[in-house]
Amino acid sequence: MRTSMAAAAAGLVLLAAVAVLNAKRAERAGALLAEPSGTDRGVIALPPVTALGCPDWTGMSAELEANVRLPTPGHPHRSVVSWYCLDAIGARRPSMVVVAEPDPRTGTARVAATLVRLRDTLHVEALAVIGVRISVTATYWGDEPGRFIPGWRNRGGMATIGFRSADGGRHYTADRPLAVAAACQARDLAQELSPGPDPAAPSWLIRFTNRTPRACVLEGYPTAQPREGPTLISRSWQTMHGLRGGVLAPVPPILLLKPGDTATSVLEPDDSEGIGGCAADHLAVGPPDGNTERVFPIDLSWCNPQVHPFVAGTTGSVP
Repeated sequence: MRTSMAAAAAGLVLLAAVAVLNAKRAERAGALLAEPSGTDRGVIALPPVTALGCPDWTGMSAELEANVRLPTPGHPHRSVVSWYCLDAIGARRPSMVVVAEPDPRTGTARVAATLVRLRDTLHVEALAVIGVRISVTATYWGDEPGRFIPGWRNRGGMATIGFRSADGGRHYTADRPLAVAAACQARDLAQELSPGPDPAAPSWLIRFTNRTPRACVLEGYPTAQPREGPTLISRSWQTMHGLRGGVLAPVPPILLLKPGDTATSVLEPDDSEGIGGCAADHLAVGPPDGNTERVFPIDLSWCNPQVHPFVAGTTGSVP
């Protein structure tokens, strides 16, 4: 009876705690992720951001990406947890991924293994558990070949990395990464600039369509520079959403554009400045890497417009 009660208690502990890194050992040690009472299963409240390896800056937060159960022989209550740090202006830090399990001796939880560290510069798109294999699909944002992406070519490409353990989950090794798609380049994309649908609410739609026979990855904001002739007259502010479009999420979505797929970004007035004060007759537009631009004619009277992330489809908005 006591053994059954202990087993039941251990199961309840899993619903209440998952471990992450603490401040002193930001990428290896454990810190409690407690589930608030009355919440749904799997909803996790993060501890102070400094306990997650995030810088101790005003406005810094930690965002949970995924929490996937990982039943392992001898360790039936494990989970794979992924999160990232987000600063006050919405700039994200790389993802961190750990295997965590409850510790019945303390009633808390501990990190059993660290899979992905900050220095790996990955943005996790998905986690999956297939048998005893952990699968991490992510985009790579390093400036040189990395631990998981030795065949690095350009920032923003996507790969899937499998992790396996040969000792019952004490240590994990990474399989050879499987490339999913390279980042979209300007030459891969048919680019279009058109007015928004509502004349009473001025905006412009920046549409990129994959015109190649292979998929490519688009993540982030387009470059969008208002010009008067060849002269740059203002900058565009990157914001997640505004009155006329965008997405209600902490960070831009990761889009895998198949051949013929379209992604759209909305350019609209900066709410804090209103309309007027500038006169741009051209807009230089390019993919997020900023390396190549196409110049479109435009009649723009806004200073410092805001531009939102690319989202799938042709409207530039996610309901």
